[in-house]
Amino acid sequence: MIRKEIYAKIKELNLSEEVKKQFGDNYTRVPSDKLEALINSKTSKKKILPIQEVKIKKTNAEAALFYLSSLLLSKKVITRAEADQLADYLKH
Repeated sequence: MIRKEIYAKIKELNLSEEVKKQFGDNYTRVPSDKLEALINSKTSKKKILPIQEVKIKKTNAEAALFYLSSLLLSKKVITRAEADQLADYLKH
């Protein structure tokens, strides 16, 4: 990254105060490699859900979709065929 890109990213991520706190100086006076490391640490954190949590979320979504299709069917918003299509979708 060139210095101009680093400055833009610092501003985009609102890191100027963090830079001051961490390095004791304004970001314009901190070496590029240190700024890049800080930017990378803030942007590369991706939350990875454990398999069990993913299954629970999927199960909850499936239950919600089933409940919703039942409700829509009872209110005659969808037909039985459409409710069956949703049920088939849930099986896959």
